[in-house]
Amino acid sequence: MSILGAYMQFTVQQSTACTEQVEQLREIFAKEWGHIDSFDGWIDGIAIPRPLIALGVKGELLGGLAFTAYKHPSTEDSVLWVNALLVIASQRRNGIGTRLIQEAGATSQKLGFAKLHVYTNVARIYQRLGWCIVSMSGQYSVLASAV
Repeated sequence: MSILGAYMQFTVQQSTACTEQVEQLREIFAKEWGHIDSFDGWIDGIAIPRPLIALGVKGELLGGLAFTAYKHPSTEDSVLWVNALLVIASQRRNGIGTRLIQEAGATSQKLGFAKLHVYTNVARIYQRLGWCIVSMSGQYSVLASAV
């Protein structure tokens, strides 16, 4: 789906295995946070969706969002979480992060998940999109969105 951001046009799509952009995204995530769960396979009995990538009109990587599975905030059941969300610094404030979060909700809904969770220090981004705070610890919050 092509979206006209505040300053530029971009597309958000679910990645396919082994594209140049997916490898770039993996490297960017690793540089930012160190270890990132695998983009492939299953975690805790849940099939993890492929990452979402935002691409510019020339196919350049503008940002991405990856999923993981982890325990529900109040039960022992494993649920789907946003594992990482990053927009290239020079591309921020163009609506890319917002669109990636919206597509993450749509992707998880298509896969039959009732909720999507995130653990983040930028809760306001998610709250603007209707996500609710489940818990807080210092500067970090767990949020959930009905999808």
